[in-house]
Amino acid sequence: MHAQSKTTVSPDSSPRRSRAEVVAGQLEDEILGGHLAVGTHLGRRAELMDRFGISPTIANEALRILRDSGLVSVRPGNRGGIFVASQPPQIRLGATDFWFTEGGPAPGDLFEARVHLETVLTPIAFDRATTEDVTSMRTELSRMERAVDPCDFFVAVMQVHRTMVTAARVPVLDSMHQAIVALLTARLTRAVFVPGYEEVLRHSVFVHVAMVDAIAERNREAFDKAIVLHSADLVREGKRACE
Repeated sequence: MHAQSKTTVSPDSSPRRSRAEVVAGQLEDEILGGHLAVGTHLGRRAELMDRFGISPTIANEALRILRDSGLVSVRPGNRGGIFVASQPPQIRLGATDFWFTEGGPAPGDLFEARVHLETVLTPIAFDRATTEDVTSMRTELSRMERAVDPCDFFVAVMQVHRTMVTAARVPVLDSMHQAIVALLTARLTRAVFVPGYEEVLRHSVFVHVAMVDAIAERNREAFDKAIVLHSADLVREGKRACE
């Protein structure tokens, strides 16, 4: 493990989390943000305690959190210590990096299925949406516009599309879409904006507002233009985007 400067964990830095959770979160950031390979040695328990200025109890709890998430393993003996155990499924979508829990369908497959359903159902929503549906869409748009956390923004985008899918009134496909959104939300463990994300998010909000405005006004030409913009946003740098 390369040399680490001593880190002070302030109890005021995250009032809703315990010190163990703060330490675990910082180590998780290092593992995932640094894309550390499986087997990378992170040091020993005593070094962890010294680095963060924490007690054995807090160190043990932080390691338990990381072990439960599958990120680290702890080995005894002279060659033991704390090691990176795995890298959870990760995907870059638009301007955000996402990490998901192991197990179940691949996140990329879930995103693809979600996009296909929305591609079919959103044009139907244009014809069938009621005033109440448009109100629901605008409520979720407001959440999207206010979101500053990447997870919150991601969930808000999915909920905007949920209101459109529901407005299409195709119950079987609506249930499928709801299940996919629930799976993605439940399995999402971490999201981080990449540099330069601000413009991407502003554009995403603009496109979704344009779609809802066109539905509300029954303006087919504006709707078709918004759909073209939205489709163009689904591929960036060769990777499928979530918006």
